[in-house]
Amino acid sequence: MSRKEQEQHLVTVLSEMCLEKLKENRDKVHWNQVGFDWLFARLKDEMAELEEAVRLQKPAIDVWKEAADVANFAAFIADNFMSRGLRSDVQRESSRGNE
Repeated sequence: MSRKEQEQHLVTVLSEMCLEKLKENRDKVHWNQVGFDWLFARLKDEMAELEEAVRLQKPAIDVWKEAADVANFAAFIADNFMSRGLRSDVQRESSRGNE
C-alpha cells in the first residue's frame, strides 16, 4: 500500500470512528455550549484514556474509539474557535484540495 493509500485509509477509519462516537453521545451537551477550559480538560481526559488503552493493550477497536474521542474533542475546540469569526479563512484553506 502506498503512503497516499495508507493516509486515505487512516482518515477513513478515523472518520468512521469519529462519526460513531458522535452518534453515541448525541444526548450529551453540545460542544458549542461549553467553554474552552471544559473542552481542553475533556481532551486531556480522552488523551489519558487513549494512553491507557494502548498501555493495557486493549483490542484495536477500543484504541481506535479512544483516538476518535481525542480527534472529536480537538475538532470541537477548533470549531468553537472558528465560530468566533475565522471560518472563512479555514474554508479557503481547505478548498485547496488534497495535496
